[in-house]
Amino acid sequence: MRQLNPVATGKRIRELRMQRNIKVNELARLIGLESDQAIYKWQRGDSMPSMDNVVVLSEILGVPLDEIIVRDDPRMRNRLGRDKARLENTAA
Repeated sequence: MRQLNPVATGKRIRELRMQRNIKVNELARLIGLESDQAIYKWQRGDSMPSMDNVVVLSEILGVPLDEIIVRDDPRMRNRLGRDKARLENTAA
């Protein structure tokens, strides 16, 4: 089962925000947040935006919901682990 990846999601939110030249305080205001601290927490991966906020982010940033939320793929984790082990074995 694929799980949400808060760190990658936060990086994605930051990337999309910066591509559109939207400042953190401006994004917070557009979403209707009293403070910009939630945006910083999302961008660091300390917390995830609520579903309501993801919908608003999608509208503000002009992207579908699934381009904001990043999920881990366990198959990729397993593949990356095998690739890393293979590289370590060849370096030894």
